[in-house]
Amino acid sequence: MNGERLAVVQMHIAAGELERNRRRMLELTRGALDGGARLVVLPELCTCGYDLPNLDRLAETLDGETTERIADLAGRYGAYLAWGMAEKDGDRFYNTLVLLGPDGILRARYRKTHLIPLLHEPEYFAAGDEVVTVPIGIGTLGLALCYDLRFPGLFRRMAAEGAEVFLVAAQWPGERLGHWRTLTEAAALHNLTYVVAATGVGMCLGDALAGHSAVVSPWGERVAEAGDGEEILFATMDLAQVAEARQKLPVFQGQRPELYDVPAVRRGREQKRS
Repeated sequence: MNGERLAVVQMHIAAGELERNRRRMLELTRGALDGGARLVVLPELCTCGYDLPNLDRLAETLDGETTERIADLAGRYGAYLAWGMAEKDGDRFYNTLVLLGPDGILRARYRKTHLIPLLHEPEYFAAGDEVVTVPIGIGTLGLALCYDLRFPGLFRRMAAEGAEVFLVAAQWPGERLGHWRTLTEAAALHNLTYVVAATGVGMCLGDALAGHSAVVSPWGERVAEAGDGEEILFATMDLAQVAEARQKLPVFQGQRPELYDVPAVRRGREQKRS
């Protein structure tokens, strides 16, 4: 991705308003593509927001109307487009990040593996069970959603599978903006990758969203950062920086998994005795 131009779409997400959100997604994505972006990333659940009790009418199949309309844009502009949606598959719902290629064809689907109890996700969504990395014409991407940032093992696994760029779609709360900045930078630094992080603005279950979508370099520097309103954030990435960083700091060769690949943290009495 030497000098490839990308865009992060930071949009207001109206909970429960599928058609309104869809129109805004398409409008902003078109603006990003007109600005020369070859890769465009939108926030988590940007089709419907966190109106989880109404997933029956808000969730879509992967071949639904939103995908059809975004595929048309991807094909016309010859770009990669990624967005978050509530996916319906049979009688289950998933919090899903979708990636389409410049031919308008599905390249990857990541179903959120870490569901956040604070937002009642486990009550409505099924958890995904796959780590998703995908080599495309502009680099190897690893896909993640919001709360996943708190689970560094997922990102190390994606890096081990060749990811040079992490796409992270989120609806991050404003009260934890500091965590957003720290965790996106940490994901980049731990794995010597780019992080392209798109979050929303507006309200989510009574709390203001953080905004401040960002592109972070393999050295943890914020190449570009949005404010707290709707915005199309443009940046240019050079994957030679990933190779350079990994040559200078060979952290993957220095790993000692026999020391710290451990089971989940023990709970209750076992934990208290330790």
